[in-house]
Amino acid sequence: MVSTSADLDQVLDQLLADPDRAPRHVVDCSTVSSEASASARRRLAKRAVSFIAAPVSGNGKVVRAGMLSLVCSGPEDSYAEVRPLVELLGQHVTYVGDGEHARLVKICHNLLLGAW
Repeated sequence: MVSTSADLDQVLDQLLADPDRAPRHVVDCSTVSSEASASARRRLAKRAVSFIAAPVSGNGKVVRAGMLSLVCSGPEDSYAEVRPLVELLGQHVTYVGDGEHARLVKICHNLLLGAW
C-alpha cells in the first residue's frame, strides 16, 4: 500500500529488479488511478506475475477497530491463492472480477457515501 502511482512504480522497480526472480503475485492495496493500476498489471504480466488490485476503504479508526474493507479484482485463480492473506488485512473482503473493477467499485462506493 503506497500513496501515489509513482510510489507504486518504484515498488515494482524493486520487485522486478532481478530478472531471474519475481513474485508470483502482487497485491496492491493503494488508492491509485485505474490507469496506473492497468499499467502495473501490464508491466507485471510481461514477467508472468499476477496483479490483484485490492484498494482499501476505512480511516485510521476503522483500521484500529479491525474493520477495514477491501475490494479485489484480478485473475480469479490468483485471487483464490492470495485470499487467505488478504483476509488478514480486513474484516470485509470482496472479489469483483478481473481487470480494474476493484478501482471502479471503490470510486462508486466513495461517491455513494459522499466521500468525494
